[in-house]
Amino acid sequence: MALAVGLAAEARLRARRGQAHPHRRWWYLGLAGFFLLMVPLSTSRAGMAIALPALALALLLTGALRLREIGRSRRSALLVAGVAVLAVIGVRAAMGWMAVDQAEELRHVMAAATLKAGQAQAPLGAGIGAFIPVFAQAAPPQLQLASYVNHAHNEYAQWWLATGWVGMAVLALVLGLLAVSGWQLVRSEGRSAALAAGCFVAICAVLAHSWADYPLRTLALMSTTGALAGLMLASLADASPRGSRRSGAAATTGDTEGTRAGVG
Repeated sequence: MALAVGLAAEARLRARRGQAHPHRRWWYLGLAGFFLLMVPLSTSRAGMAIALPALALALLLTGALRLREIGRSRRSALLVAGVAVLAVIGVRAAMGWMAVDQAEELRHVMAAATLKAGQAQAPLGAGIGAFIPVFAQAAPPQLQLASYVNHAHNEYAQWWLATGWVGMAVLALVLGLLAVSGWQLVRSEGRSAALAAGCFVAICAVLAHSWADYPLRTLALMSTTGALAGLMLASLADASPRGSRRSGAAATTGDTEGTRAGVG
């Protein structure tokens, strides 16, 4: 969904240069809306709670929706109205999914138990792949279930148990790189920046989901997130600093006028 929004923003800029069909932008936005409506099929209670803020952030960061154009452009107003309708539907669905009996919801208990077990295994951790036996030994009575617990349902807690402070240092470096990329993204513009913004929001959505589940331990999501990270960094490398195009155009205009004056 976030990547489709980035492609919509990129198609908008290409259309201004005559390099793409002017309606292609709306096809991408329609695709993003379709993906949003498909989230309920995942049966994830956190799905809509993550997807809706991700959609809003993607629209703003990619430039697909500009706040100053909402009152001036009829299409932008229609886009805002469509997002609002999807938000109402999504919030109602999310509220229904969140209505779970807390006595049967053990995710927060698993995460807390994992953090406590990780403290006992610090500073180097229990080792990658050792989660199941270590957690089984340290689990509280309410988690002594008929079936074993194979994940903590919190990526950060599980990596803390498995890798200790070394893993946390690596995680801090990765999050730092993502923060630097976000700062560079805010200071960039153009087609490459729009595409990078879509990738950035998608990665943030996966990291947010990792707080309540283990998406990065499934091969499809792990591979997709890695591909998005590579595309984001490559696009940022080609992005133009904000304001550079306007200053370049002004300089070109000035040179042309100076040449004409000299010839006269």
